[in-house]
Amino acid sequence: MSVCITIRTEKKITPEDMFKEIEKAGVQISCASNVFPFLKFGKHKCALRGIKVTEEENGYDISVCTFASDDDYRLFILTIDVILKMTQGHAFLDNEYEIKNPLSIYNEKWIQTQKEQSFRRIKALTHYFGEESSINGLYHRIHIGTKVLNSFDIYYYSDYSEEKMNAIQDYLIAKQWNKVNIKDNQTNTPC
Repeated sequence: MSVCITIRTEKKITPEDMFKEIEKAGVQISCASNVFPFLKFGKHKCALRGIKVTEEENGYDISVCTFASDDDYRLFILTIDVILKMTQGHAFLDNEYEIKNPLSIYNEKWIQTQKEQSFRRIKALTHYFGEESSINGLYHRIHIGTKVLNSFDIYYYSDYSEEKMNAIQDYLIAKQWNKVNIKDNQTNTPC
């Protein structure tokens, strides 16, 4: 499951200009794909799933998937703001409902709600089906099974715990970035 915002605009931007604006906000990014029509990137050493920007005929789709890291969600929000400012476009949820002020909806409270929903989904999928869940990370597939969840004292009937959610996400982020052969201040694909 993901959240997708469409920026409808006729103005075209380049990935390079967009990345420069994001980096001006103090976010160092790492790219898995840096060429339109499909960009996939995240905050360097902090991304779990990253975000996607797709160039469409009528503008740009910006999406973030469930079980993303806090930094993925924050980058999603920042990227919406950057593209809106660069294009003077209009934001739409699911390409249908116009959102006049997306930053009033997509904020820290929204991030916490997304984290809690993600926690419940991943917990239910792994425990109910008795299998591991597999999700796309920024650079590779991430596998989360009952063994991993139980090692963080997360069980099917466990209540949401921000502390446990942060701990498991920190673990998965570290695991992903340890597998990626990227030195500090470098990207796998130059942004």
